[in-house]
Amino acid sequence: MARTALDSISRLPEHAREGVSRALADGRTWRHIAKLCEGHGLKGVQAQNVTNYRGGKVHKQWQARQERIAAIRGEQAESREIFDAALADGMNPADAACLLASRKMLATIEHLDLEVIHEAAAENPKLYIELIRAAVALSANLRGTKSPADRVASAQPAPKGGGLSAEGLKTIEHAAKLI
Repeated sequence: MARTALDSISRLPEHAREGVSRALADGRTWRHIAKLCEGHGLKGVQAQNVTNYRGGKVHKQWQARQERIAAIRGEQAESREIFDAALADGMNPADAACLLASRKMLATIEHLDLEVIHEAAAENPKLYIELIRAAVALSANLRGTKSPADRVASAQPAPKGGGLSAEGLKTIEHAAKLI
């Protein structure tokens, strides 16, 4: 049974929607997209149908997924550069991998939201305080190292974000002493 223009482009099979979204990202015309849809059984697609799809949830989710994929690829490339530089500085592969893992953990720590930590600590104070103590110790150890590979890693800008301020750390340490 043939579909009509009343059917949404969003109802096409996933591989067809992928093609439509990619065509939109490539700047293709609505006529080109209408032909793509027609090849998947959706006939009579007009410019308004394409406009509706472009502004709709399905296409926006596709765009967000593409952005996440691009960010992951960028992080992989950055990690590869740090790893290669550490190896070039004479670090063994296992230590270079630990360096990368430590950088990821430090980036995660720096992005922690103090409000979320307060809420989590209220639910299970001992567990979260121990995790935070370990994270703070790791952060201090990473910042205190002076190996060539650490200098390479620290040359990369640290991610910006909420992070834990010195005051926030003192609050958490004070709470840990009370438990």
